[in-house]
Amino acid sequence: MNKDILALWTSHFSIGKSTLTLEKPEEILDNKPISIFSIAKANNLKEVYLVENNFSGFIEAYKNSKDNNIQLKFGLKLVICNNIEDKSKESENTESKVIIWMKNSAGYSNLIKIYSKAACDGFYYYPRLDWALLQSMFTDNLFLSIPSYSSFLHNNLLKRMECVPDFGKIKPNIMVSNMSLPFDFLIKEAHTSYAKNNNLDVIEVHPIYFYGPKQLDSYLCYKAIHNRGQFSNIKIDHHGSSEFCWEEYLKK
Repeated sequence: MNKDILALWTSHFSIGKSTLTLEKPEEILDNKPISIFSIAKANNLKEVYLVENNFSGFIEAYKNSKDNNIQLKFGLKLVICNNIEDKSKESENTESKVIIWMKNSAGYSNLIKIYSKAACDGFYYYPRLDWALLQSMFTDNLFLSIPSYSSFLHNNLLKRMECVPDFGKIKPNIMVSNMSLPFDFLIKEAHTSYAKNNNLDVIEVHPIYFYGPKQLDSYLCYKAIHNRGQFSNIKIDHHGSSEFCWEEYLKK
């Protein structure tokens, strides 16, 4: 296992994103749902970096990680726009995503407040926050990451969007991935260049949404259902890699 590549886990609590669960560890079987903690226990993992787009599974993740002596690192992936007061179609062109991590137990309270603000005042089809609010609500108990995909750099480069970040005094790290997608080198170049120009750390990550090749078909069906697509066309742009799984991570 390459310790230099960080595994980023996502569970089924992030609706439409993953087929992995947060249930108690048990034997891994091909014909049953597989828990992130089953994988962690079977591979003697000491920590799990869990990235979700809501808090629905946090309590279950916290309890099962504690019961199995696995350190939980929880990050909330959130949509950031220019202004949450602008609830128009045009505002979608300013959207990108960030990951906000809890550093400690006090960070839980801070992150709950941020998510509540995004889910109540900023809601526009889904929770949103803007850069000004992120700066005003950010604390020393939190840490910010720019994800390898769906970042402002990714969206501006490949989708011709107009995402203009304003980190203020927040100093994020920049994530990169190599998932055998044809545009990976473009995103990696943009991310590493931005990091170098702004004196930011770069970290290589591997997002994980299912267990292995045997679960690929069920994962694609799950994605298709949530995107009103079909198995032959899941209706997700650029979804052309089968490497978003644990077994591919092990090969790296």
